[in-house]
Amino acid sequence: MSEHFSGKEEALRRTSLSHLLSPYRPRSAGEQKFLRHATFRAVALMGFITYFIYCNPEYSYAYSYLQEKYGIGTGRPLIPKLLKLEKKKAPDN
Repeated sequence: MSEHFSGKEEALRRTSLSHLLSPYRPRSAGEQKFLRHATFRAVALMGFITYFIYCNPEYSYAYSYLQEKYGIGTGRPLIPKLLKLEKKKAPDN
């Protein structure tokens, strides 16, 4: 029965949070792939948020100001609008 618990200290050390977060331990191939994917997703999310904040004229005072002052973004858009809203009168009741 004592053989069953022979590697307990090593198992506790390998599963401790300080060991898992240590920058000095070698990463497995799966961990490396996961970290690359997570980094890519984080950068993409930050890019989308930055684009939405700074390049959306309905929500961005800075972009609206640049459009008015320097004429930035008043030409043909890089990404065409696929959906266009039509203005309709409300029915009279």
